[in-house]
Amino acid sequence: MNEVLEQKEKIFFEIEKIEVEKLPELQGLKEKQFQIVRDNPFVEITDIKTYEEAKKARTALLTARTNIEKQDKLIVSKINSFKTRVKEISQSLISITQSHEEKQQLEVKRWEETKEQEKQEKIRLEEERKGKIKDAIDLIYKKELQKIEILSFETIDTLKIDWEQNLFKTNLSQFEEFELDFTEKLILLKNQFASKEQVLREKEVQRLESESLKAEREKIRQELESLAFEKARHEAELQAKEQKAKKIREAEEERLRQERQEIENEKIRLANIEAERIAKAEALHKELLETEQAAKQKAETETKAKEDAGRLQALKPEKEKIIDYLQSIRGSIPLPVIQDESLKKEFTTAIDQINEIISKSVSIIKNFK
Repeated sequence: MNEVLEQKEKIFFEIEKIEVEKLPELQGLKEKQFQIVRDNPFVEITDIKTYEEAKKARTALLTARTNIEKQDKLIVSKINSFKTRVKEISQSLISITQSHEEKQQLEVKRWEETKEQEKQEKIRLEEERKGKIKDAIDLIYKKELQKIEILSFETIDTLKIDWEQNLFKTNLSQFEEFELDFTEKLILLKNQFASKEQVLREKEVQRLESESLKAEREKIRQELESLAFEKARHEAELQAKEQKAKKIREAEEERLRQERQEIENEKIRLANIEAERIAKAEALHKELLETEQAAKQKAETETKAKEDAGRLQALKPEKEKIIDYLQSIRGSIPLPVIQDESLKKEFTTAIDQINEIISKSVSIIKNFK
């Protein structure tokens, strides 16, 4: 019995230590191969004889190779059979622990799945925490951005104070690792506010300039209306004075006409009374009458000349006052400085027209009699 056990122990071996060269199927083959090579040296073909020798050598070498290949297949077949037996024994050995392995694997898998779920839950909670912080930052940003969008020039300082008292005093620790994100949003808001403030201030400057120009235009319009009113008033005064002078002149002419008529009537009356006397001294009376008529005509001419000269002399101060007044209109008000070229051109045309009207009016007054 002991001998059998000893024999079984002797057949155990390690596959890694098998020396392939010592397999029984390969014993002596190496020496045979070398011997065949020696027995069949290379033959250079030069004629029929050497040709036949070469074919014979080739056949011998070929047979040596095919014999080795057959032996190789035999060894491989034995090895495959051994492998099949090894696989069957291995599978039998595996089945001893496999069910226990699978059970344990299920437990390990259950534990790993539980830990994975816990891990995923932690990831979800972490993402949720990050999401809330980012949403809070975005909410603050959008809220302040909306304030910038509806910002007006009047509310610039109000928003600045609001930011100083609230936004810029925000507790950054609440954003944890996203403090930098919030800071970047603040910088972005500051830049957007600065751009909006610049635009609003430029628009305010434009508005003030527009209002100033509008006020300047209104001032010029009022000045032109005032000049036109003064012109109309002076023309009305001149016309009234002219009408008055005309009435005085016509009344004077009517008085002189009546006086002449009365004189003529008186002459006729005297002529009728003195008809008889005149008839007696017709020649003398005729000469006297002609002399008297000439004297009266001269007196009337001189009287009229004196009256005209007196009237012109009386009108001279009034005419000078009018002329001085018209001349003073030109320089009474300094000309305003106009920046707008179109308005400046229109204003220059209006001033030229006013000066032309004044010049014509002065000429009319000077020539008035």
